[in-house]
Amino acid sequence: MFRELQTLPFNAKSISDLNFRSESITLYEGINNVVLKADKDCAFENLVLTTLAGNVIEPEAVKIAGNTATISLTSAIGDLAFTFDNTEGVSEVELSGSFDNNGPSAAYTALQSTYNTVSALAPVEGTEVGQVVSLNAYNDALAIAEGLLEEGGEDAALEAAKAALEAAQAGLVYNLPKADTDYLILIGIDAIRTNHYTDMAIYTDFGNVQGDMLRWTYVSLTNDAYRWRFIDCGELKHGHPAYYIQNVVSNGYVTRSIDNNSITFLVNDTTETRPYNMVFRNNGKVSLNDTYWSNGEAALHPNYHGGGASGYKGNKIITWGMTDNASVMRIVEAEKYINDVLVALDIENIDVTDEYVAPAVKGTFDLFGRRIEAPATTGVYIVDGKKKVIKK
Repeated sequence: MFRELQTLPFNAKSISDLNFRSESITLYEGINNVVLKADKDCAFENLVLTTLAGNVIEPEAVKIAGNTATISLTSAIGDLAFTFDNTEGVSEVELSGSFDNNGPSAAYTALQSTYNTVSALAPVEGTEVGQVVSLNAYNDALAIAEGLLEEGGEDAALEAAKAALEAAQAGLVYNLPKADTDYLILIGIDAIRTNHYTDMAIYTDFGNVQGDMLRWTYVSLTNDAYRWRFIDCGELKHGHPAYYIQNVVSNGYVTRSIDNNSITFLVNDTTETRPYNMVFRNNGKVSLNDTYWSNGEAALHPNYHGGGASGYKGNKIITWGMTDNASVMRIVEAEKYINDVLVALDIENIDVTDEYVAPAVKGTFDLFGRRIEAPATTGVYIVDGKKKVIKK
């Protein structure tokens, strides 16, 4: 089908009453810088560019000021349509643009790449294992980079911002497990709390014929089989801190079969296993990866997790690719976690006793257990659970 080629500038009118939607425009020459100028000030909210085939065009950068939206693209396009929420009542938009043969500078591209990598870390400031001590330098470096990526700048400034991002990433100080401290290893899939209203955790299954297996289910506040200690092996493995993971009840250490990486179980001492790398992931989570593998293909992983929809007692902990979004854990101090739960439930000063004692019943009763308003004669009565002689 023949389509008329348009030269720029081109005045586009909306073909929709619900929002501003342009017709599909086929350009005489390709452009990678697009300028939309509305007939009045406009926020261009939810602005989307599409190709003739309806595919969304992802912009490299968008700048909106007054009645103008300036869009930078990673490659040239020869046809497009655009739409945005027209809350201001724009009736016409002038489309213009150009083709920048040079594209963004190498310094700009390098800063954008570094920013994407560093911002994706999404570290969390806090005191838990896997969280960072301070985000001040990290947030400052991100803010400077964001300003330059939006407004542009000299190559020297772009290169300095890139170096600041790299320094901020290298300077992140992550909290590590403490010696002689009990931890819970919680499954890090966010949907678990949404679907089950509680956490799931790793525990050991005693007495299994294949050894004490690692499994996962609803976290227990009273079962010490859910408690683990991290024994520092004293050196980095593949660039990450490494620990032997020991169960508090059995004193066994986590290991896996090299021949069958779907099995994780406990052994008696560290000579029968290897330490596990603690690899820091985003949002304060970690992966625990068997150091036998340098490529991250043997991280502890909740089998049959169902994206957080599953979680039944008996599901095994296996080993899987570290890059899988389900191969992430939260490492929390057991005592602090339990205390936080009790505080959230408003439970304080719990008394533990081996003998049940019925609480006293308030009121006055005769010796047959009949409640009375007031004694009529002298005698022995039960008042608030205690026998008393009352004289009349």
